[in-house]
Amino acid sequence: MNEISHIYYEKNDYFLCQKELRCKECFSKLNNKTKYLFYLCPISKDIICEECYKRNNMYEINYPFNLLFIKCKNKNIFEHLPKENALLFRDRINLVNHYEILDEICDICSKQLCILNNQGACFYILVNIIRKNNFLICNNCFDLLNDDKRNWNFKRKYEHINELILNNFIDLDNLIFKKVKLC
Repeated sequence: MNEISHIYYEKNDYFLCQKELRCKECFSKLNNKTKYLFYLCPISKDIICEECYKRNNMYEINYPFNLLFIKCKNKNIFEHLPKENALLFRDRINLVNHYEILDEICDICSKQLCILNNQGACFYILVNIIRKNNFLICNNCFDLLNDDKRNWNFKRKYEHINELILNNFIDLDNLIFKKVKLC
């Protein structure tokens, strides 16, 4: 079986083809037949499987760049990831220099985007959408969208999520998020 996936390669403006996607830490293959689930640094091209990411919380500190969270049923969904989306908020953000982010609201729940919590402040940018503007999403709404059971689908209080997904053609089976970690 020929497992080919494409990851955008910034340096020479072409796609870097890899026959095997492997985790940088455990070297395991990421070719699950039903779903690809991993974190990718768009600058260094390092791939980290979800198990290693959960086991070691040091990635946020060791990686100078923000990560892309990729959860795909279609292995080629990130083949044409736009350069400007992949590199949006390339460096970790320091709130001292970016006061405007504190005023931003989540495009789903309309709550303040960056609320400090135990893990530090972070937000997500939904990258693979059929639309020019990016969606900024808070941590709570990210967890809702990332839920495989889609329990929110059956709760009346989350009807606005259904509308947003349908109106913007968001493919929940093939999600790519940019995780933006604040300093």
